[in-house]
Amino acid sequence: MSKKAFALTEETLEYVQPNGFCFHAVHLSLGAPWARGRDPISAIRHCTYRSPSLVAVAYGKFGDLETTEMATFSWEKTAPSPVGVFVVTSSSIKPFSKDIPKKLRDQLHAHESDYSDQWIDRFHKRVEEWRERGRQRRKKKLAS
Repeated sequence: MSKKAFALTEETLEYVQPNGFCFHAVHLSLGAPWARGRDPISAIRHCTYRSPSLVAVAYGKFGDLETTEMATFSWEKTAPSPVGVFVVTSSSIKPFSKDIPKKLRDQLHAHESDYSDQWIDRFHKRVEEWRERGRQRRKKKLAS
């Protein structure tokens, strides 16, 4: 399955950096609204449609990094760099912690919180896999 190459245009330069990479944010809910940005805060703000929300962010190659309906990242060639998971309210963006205040957790939809906890566990596992692959590539490079 080959994807069409994307060209940087005046429109895409609004959210893609000159190096062809961008921040990709996905709302952690079924249906997974998402947005791209030149910086993580813009991407997070553009994909958030209610407060509070949980949003995951990765940095990857424009045209290769995509989002599925299940709020996961997919790519074909270039593995993205995970940035993190954030709790977004109307007045703040903070890194997610399982120890978020009860009042804030109660404001998140119950099914979304459960789903988000599962998603975050998978995200952290995936981050470790990415790091291990990177270590193996560097080791191979040094050995050659």
